[in-house]
Amino acid sequence: MMNAGEEFTPYALNRIRRLRLKKGATLRSLELNSEALCYITSGEGQLLINGTAHRMQVGNCCLLQSGTRITVHVGTKQALVCYIVQYDSRNTMTGSNRYSFENQVVPVPNPTTWETLLEQLLQLNRSPLLSSVLRRHALFYELLHTVVLQVEQQARRGDDTISKTVDYLNSHYMNPIEIGALPRLAGLTPSAYCRSFKKLTGLSPSGYLTRLRLSKAKELLLTSDRPTLKEIASSIGYSDELYFSRVFKKTEGISPTGYASRKHHTRVAVVSHLFLQDHLLSLGIQPVAAPAYPSVYNTPSGFPEYLQHRLEGTVPLNAERYIPLEDVQHASPDLIIKMDFRGNPNDDSWQAAGNTVHFDGCNDWDDYLRELSRLLETESLAERIIRRVALTETAQRDKLRHFSKGGAWTIVRILPGDLRIYGVSGHAFSDMFYRGLGFQPNAQVGHSFYKQINLEELLQLNPERMLLLWSDHAEVGRLKHHPLWNELRAVQHDQVYHPDSSQWDPWGPVGRSWTLKACTAYFEQFD
Repeated sequence: MMNAGEEFTPYALNRIRRLRLKKGATLRSLELNSEALCYITSGEGQLLINGTAHRMQVGNCCLLQSGTRITVHVGTKQALVCYIVQYDSRNTMTGSNRYSFENQVVPVPNPTTWETLLEQLLQLNRSPLLSSVLRRHALFYELLHTVVLQVEQQARRGDDTISKTVDYLNSHYMNPIEIGALPRLAGLTPSAYCRSFKKLTGLSPSGYLTRLRLSKAKELLLTSDRPTLKEIASSIGYSDELYFSRVFKKTEGISPTGYASRKHHTRVAVVSHLFLQDHLLSLGIQPVAAPAYPSVYNTPSGFPEYLQHRLEGTVPLNAERYIPLEDVQHASPDLIIKMDFRGNPNDDSWQAAGNTVHFDGCNDWDDYLRELSRLLETESLAERIIRRVALTETAQRDKLRHFSKGGAWTIVRILPGDLRIYGVSGHAFSDMFYRGLGFQPNAQVGHSFYKQINLEELLQLNPERMLLLWSDHAEVGRLKHHPLWNELRAVQHDQVYHPDSSQWDPWGPVGRSWTLKACTAYFEQFD
C-alpha cells in the first residue's frame, strides 16, 4: 500500500539554529550537506553562492541547494544575525529532486512575522513532545509556503518583463541597441536581469542579440540573389561590414563568404550518440538533422545550451530512442553520417540507404574532426580548428596553474545504483582535465575510460581530491549521509568539488572550448 507520508511530504526538517557573525568576519568556502534556508534578521553582508555574489540584508531569505559552496563576508558596521533552517527535499516515489529550489535570494514580505515564526521554531526544536514536533513541522511548512509564493511571483513577474525585452530585441535587432538599457526596460537591476534573461533564453542579452543578428545574416547569405556584405551588415544592425565579418567568424568559426559557399555544398544529417553536429558547425556546415537528448538538456530542442542557437532550423533527432531512417530522410539530406550505438544499430534499413556513410568511433575528439573533414574535404580548416582549441586549452591551463598542482585528483560520477571512477585516458573529459588543464591524477587510478566500483572500493582509493562530474543531485545528497562517505579523506578535508557540469561536453571543438572555460571559471573561485 502507498505510504501517504511519502507521497505528500516532499520536505523533511533537519535542524534550525540562530547564528551570529561578528562585524567584518568571513565564513570561508563551506559546502552544504543538505538544503538550507537562511534568513537575515540583523546586519548586512555579501554571500557568495558557488562564486556568484548576492547581497545579504534584513528581510532577505537565501535558498540554498545541497552541495552548494558558500562564502559569507559580514559588513563592517555591525554583526550579522541569521536563522539557518536545514532540511531535505525529496520525492521518494520517483527518486527525483523536483521539489528542490534553485539557489537564489528572495525578499520576505513580512519580516517581523517571519522572525517570530523562526523563533518559535527554534524553541519548539528543543522539545521532545509529539505536539511540539507536529507544531514545528506546521510552522516549517508555513515558512516554505511563503517562500514558494515569493519564488512563483518573482518567476511570473520576471518572465513577463524578460519576454517583453526579448520581443523588443526580435523587433529591433536591425537598429542600434544599447544593451545596458534593457534592465531599465524590465525594471530590474543589471545582475538580476542578466540572470533572468539567461534562464529564459539560455544566453546573455548581448549573446542573444548577436545570435539573432547572425541567424538573419545566414538566411541572407543563402539567398540566390545574395546582398553584399555591407548590405547584410547594415540590415541586421551593424554599421561596419568588417566588424560584422569579425563577429561572424568568431561566433560561427568561418567567414560569411566561406559560410555561404560551404552551405550550398551538401545537406548533411547526423545519427550518432555523440554531438557530431558540434564538429560540423566548426567546419562551417549546419546539419539538417542531428541527435538530441531531451531528458538531459533543458532546451526546446534537447541540444546543449551552447549549441541551441547555432542549430536553429536543424531537426532534433531523439537519440534516447530508435531513430528510423524515414525520420531522417524527411529532412532531405544529401548525406547521412550514421554511427552504430545503443538502441540504434546499423540494421538492414540503414545498410540499404544509398546516401548513408557508416562512421566508426574514434579515440579522441580531434580524430572525429579529422575524419569528418576528410569526408567533407575540409582538412585544412580542421587543423586550424584543432590549433585554436589547443590555444584555448593553454590559456585556461595557465589560469589554473597554481590550483591544479595542489594535489592528486579522482574524477567520480554518482548515479542511482552506479558509482564510476574515470580513468586517466580514453575519455575526452579525462584527457582535457589531466593533459589539457594540467590537473594531477590519483596514482592508484591506472585504467582508461571509466569503471564501476562500490563505496568500499572508493574508500580503499581514499582520494585526496574528488571532482563529482555529471552526477545525480539527489543521489549525491543520499550518499553524503552514508558513514563510509564521511571516512573519505577528500570529504574530511573539504576537498570534494561538485560543479554544475550538466552542459560540460568536451567531445567536439565548440563543446570542448565551452567546457574548458566553464571548468576554469568554476575552479578559479577556489584558487
